[in-house]
Amino acid sequence: MSYLHSRRLRILLPLVIFLFGCFNSSPPARPMTAERARVVVMGEFEHLAPGSTANFLVQVRNPVPGRAEQAGLAGRAVDVFLAGQERDAPLFSGATDADGLVAVSFETPDAGADPNQALVIRAATDGRETVVTQDIYLGRAYDVLISTDKPVYQPGQVIHLRALALDTLDLRAAGAQTMTLTVADPQGNKLLDKELATSQYGVASTDFTLDAQAASGDYRIEATIGPTVATRTVEVKPYTLPRFEITFAPEQSFYLPGETATGVVEARYFFGKPVAGGKVTIRGSVTDVSTETIFEVTGETDADGRYTYAVPVPDFFAGQLDNKSAQVDLTIEVVDTANHLESIDESITVAEKALLIDAVPESGMLRPGLANRVYLDVSTPDGAAAPATLTITGRTFPTMTATTDLYGLAVITLTAPDQRYIPLEVTATDAAGRQVTQPLVLGGVTGASTAVLMRPERSEYKIGETANIDIFVNGRARTAYLDIIKGRQTFGLVALPVVDGVAQAALPI
Repeated sequence: MSYLHSRRLRILLPLVIFLFGCFNSSPPARPMTAERARVVVMGEFEHLAPGSTANFLVQVRNPVPGRAEQAGLAGRAVDVFLAGQERDAPLFSGATDADGLVAVSFETPDAGADPNQALVIRAATDGRETVVTQDIYLGRAYDVLISTDKPVYQPGQVIHLRALALDTLDLRAAGAQTMTLTVADPQGNKLLDKELATSQYGVASTDFTLDAQAASGDYRIEATIGPTVATRTVEVKPYTLPRFEITFAPEQSFYLPGETATGVVEARYFFGKPVAGGKVTIRGSVTDVSTETIFEVTGETDADGRYTYAVPVPDFFAGQLDNKSAQVDLTIEVVDTANHLESIDESITVAEKALLIDAVPESGMLRPGLANRVYLDVSTPDGAAAPATLTITGRTFPTMTATTDLYGLAVITLTAPDQRYIPLEVTATDAAGRQVTQPLVLGGVTGASTAVLMRPERSEYKIGETANIDIFVNGRARTAYLDIIKGRQTFGLVALPVVDGVAQAALPI
């Protein structure tokens, strides 16, 4: 993942939070069957981890034909149990409040031999009993990392395999669990199928010896624990160890179309002696539909094993790299005086502009009628942050100025119109005096009667801290529902009153 993408993700709350706005205290339902017309279930409970606390909301409604949202029914009994269990021993029993809502909470039991279960929600509706059944997975899920001692093997060598498993819910080691490790050849034939018990640290390991006549290609390694299957591949092929090392040192980290790319190629034997008099070939290629060679240069290393190259960057990149960069792939070959050839693959970065500018709304899309924060990122084509002064103009807002920090980030606030696309133009000037003007288009949410924007106080929290969250609402909604999910399971769902267009939550981490 690029550094830019990593920073974008850190802007968002690391927890997965789903937000629902509603009218008259009636939350919008997920797609329901006819049986669920009178009972609405909110929250994620299709995957429940034994020993954890399950949380979700149930609303009992009084359906009236022709109305999208119906009034809740107060004082109605709601029971939750696993299919096949005795009804007189439910996991949860409660009654709805004045809005027809009941917060369901119970400790998740063990599944026994079969983790595939069905959760039954029984509610007393208007003059009848309604039963909603949801298939669930009642068990733990895991994150698995497979590692090997090296990425490439020769026939007859031993592959040392190891897999580490962590519980996705609490990130503890999955100790004393059954894990199956398999190895398959390029044709899919299973060569190893071994069942192992993980250690107290969640580790399982084994060795697999390749046949001396093993076919060349990618071998697939698979680790299975519970419902989780992780894979990786290693390459098997005959090879010889290189006799000397080639290093590539470009003079610049990126180039503009039409410039000359310069740098040094150096070859040196592993015992330290330079590869003097070596024949050097550098081929540059680009890939679109097919791979095309765009230049080739040749030369010879000097007494120090160095060759200084100079190659033209093609002009045909001009007009094709608006606010982005491209790679020219290089194949570098060196043949020493003993006629031994070694090669490496490298690349150079090409961009049409010296600065790249991007803009990202805090929620991904601009919410109409609300003050949206927009994060502006300025970087050089090689990915380095570029501190710069910005001028932002647009048809729907006054001209603004901003200055990026050391990480190339700046923040502005836009009150978005009800439009699908909102154009703006950003002019950036860096400390070196380079100036770039970039038109951008931000996406907007349209057609919604209520716009909702969630803003946490910070992007990261530590255990024990409190996450303060503001929920801005533009519309007639009186209640917002905040759902907190981790590992596909709801751990908190609260109804928040909207006062003067804002609902607030304080969540202990």
